[in-house]
Amino acid sequence: MINWQLIIQYKNKHGYTWQELSEFAGLAPNTIYYWYSKRVDSPRVSYLSKVAMLIGAKLDDIWIAEADHDRD
Repeated sequence: MINWQLIIQYKNKHGYTWQELSEFAGLAPNTIYYWYSKRVDSPRVSYLSKVAMLIGAKLDDIWIAEADHDRD
């Protein structure tokens, strides 16, 4: 499960659109918005790693294991 709170916080802090965020991560323009709007449960790890690198986070920070999420 994607930690949307962390990604949205970065997006809003820098004033980026979903399209810009995707492009800056090296992804197709609407990739991240598609994940968000369609509630994609398991994007490719290689794509998610690009997003993590862009926002200065570890992959583990933006990917929440289901077991961890259930504890919240």
